[in-house]
Amino acid sequence: MNLRKSEINGIKFWHRPGYSDLKTFEEVIGRKTYLKRGMTIVPGDRWLDAGANVGAFALQAASLGAEVVSYEPDPICCELIERNLKLNNLKADIRQAALVPDDRKFVRLFIGNNGNVWRNSIVKQWNKESIKVPCLNFDNEAKGFSAAKIDIEGAEMPILEATKKLFQKMVYEWSFDIDPSLTRLWKLLERQKSQYRVEAAWNSIRFHDREFTEWQKNGSRLVLTYSVTRNPMPQPAHKPTTEYRRMVEAMSAYGIPHDDISLVVGIDRNTLVKHYRQELDQASAKANAKVAERLYSRAIDGDVKAMMFWLERRGGDAWKNKPVVQLIPGDFTIEMNPANFLELPSISDFDDDQD
Repeated sequence: MNLRKSEINGIKFWHRPGYSDLKTFEEVIGRKTYLKRGMTIVPGDRWLDAGANVGAFALQAASLGAEVVSYEPDPICCELIERNLKLNNLKADIRQAALVPDDRKFVRLFIGNNGNVWRNSIVKQWNKESIKVPCLNFDNEAKGFSAAKIDIEGAEMPILEATKKLFQKMVYEWSFDIDPSLTRLWKLLERQKSQYRVEAAWNSIRFHDREFTEWQKNGSRLVLTYSVTRNPMPQPAHKPTTEYRRMVEAMSAYGIPHDDISLVVGIDRNTLVKHYRQELDQASAKANAKVAERLYSRAIDGDVKAMMFWLERRGGDAWKNKPVVQLIPGDFTIEMNPANFLELPSISDFDDDQD
């Protein structure tokens, strides 16, 4: 096999002169076609790479710390994937098989024209050249994967229409030179939008008005890349309970800020106010009433300091702690005699050890 070695963005690879290999690496690693509109590859991802071709996506994902399993029906491409992984000291599982939505065991892989092996397809017969390749059921293989890249030249269409597997994120291509039906695409997108956030990497907004039912070839791209990510799971509505109400009232009585109460209960501030308005409003008054009740009982039982504290604050001006003011004629000097002050207790004087 005649091979040349190149490098893009720090990733080295072997490619065959006269084939589409180099264009594949330029598109995937150079232009980052699969990483558009917020699509990311992060450590901890487990990617199903459907249509691995010569390994460009496998190298990209593995270099970013993700786990990858590559499915590629062309045995020569599988050999190149293995060589390119070793060249970069990266690892990925390689499975030489085409993915299908049914139980077929073998299909014909039609080879792309003029060395364009990145267009190899089990759906579109480009010419008379083909090879027999093994098949695996997509949904059976997809178990355990959190993400998928599906670029299998028309075969993604029946798979995406039939699959019951939901990924956290997925990127796929839709080939309009294999099936130009926009109606078919719209039907799939409408179903996906109930489960995913769907975005096209390239602008196709002019077809959203449904004016056309088939892809218009006048200068438009023949292939669109779609990025989809799971919609966040709806959170169950908060249900106030007796325990929560007691907790909120107690924390509010202690003077804990609403934001901190929300954090403890596990809801946002708006939800806290919506469901616990009464507890928040009444907690301070109830707490003051309990303290006043205790102080009053101590005063009634003969606690002199409690009596003084109560009367100074509740008994009116006659019981206020007033300084003695003496005016000295002649120089208008004001003298304040601390010895004549009435010493009142502080709140710390009322400890539980007193009788």
